[in-house]
Amino acid sequence: MQLFETAEDFVVVGEATNGYEALEMVEAEEPDVILLDVSMPDIDGLEVAGIITRTHPDVAVTMLSAYDDSAYVVDAIRAGARGYVLKTGAAEELLETVKRVADGHTVIDAQLLEVLVEGLLREEREEGKLTKRQIEVVGLMLTGRSHTEIGERLDLPPGTLNDDMEHILGALGSSGLAASVAEALRRNM
Repeated sequence: MQLFETAEDFVVVGEATNGYEALEMVEAEEPDVILLDVSMPDIDGLEVAGIITRTHPDVAVTMLSAYDDSAYVVDAIRAGARGYVLKTGAAEELLETVKRVADGHTVIDAQLLEVLVEGLLREEREEGKLTKRQIEVVGLMLTGRSHTEIGERLDLPPGTLNDDMEHILGALGSSGLAASVAEALRRNM
């Protein structure tokens, strides 16, 4: 909590020690963003996330977790969370995630995004929506490579790579990879 109290651009309106307190705080304070631990006493954070997103859809839920199992991410996104970050990440990463979630983005920890996308892309490949090369492009994106690096590695001209990117995002139904994964999870793909 001290991290947010000392950071610019944040106003901490409360701190809850269990799921019930978190729900009461959201009702009373109507925050822009709530940061929930997956493991909370009384009601776990995933259930609290679901309740908040149904009753207060304008409150952006971000999950903070020690669990790096993709099943927790899937459950969190299905519950309506827009962010999922690991406790092992850097403080700056947590601050940036909360800022981006507040701005309407879906943010999933990069380590977990790769695992989630692999499963999603396997389904898309089996359904014929993505080619093997397009799946390679996504894999390289997840490792943080730039468009130029991806094009060079796969020996693709910029126009072809742009066409592939447009097709990938269209097949996943979004303008961004993290948002595409989140939408696919919400639809139970």
